[in-house]
Amino acid sequence: AAASDEALPLLDALLRGGADINQGDPRGWTALMHAARHNVPEVVRWLLDHGADPSRTNFRGFNAKREALAEKRVENAALLPD
Repeated sequence: AAASDEALPLLDALLRGGADINQGDPRGWTALMHAARHNVPEVVRWLLDHGADPSRTNFRGFNAKREALAEKRVENAALLPD
């Protein structure tokens, strides 16, 4: 759901309901990684502003910035720390 800027109301509701913003799926993918990999900088910003951890890694050993760079999402990558 994080791969769309339309996901912001859903993400907000999940967070208010106690969801862990850094919870990964079975392969370690977090909402921030999905948003960074897709062209949704608004969601990347929102997730970072609400405590998403950009240092988390997935099964490939990639963090959100590395996923953004792998897909040439330069704007998203610029929002994420090295």
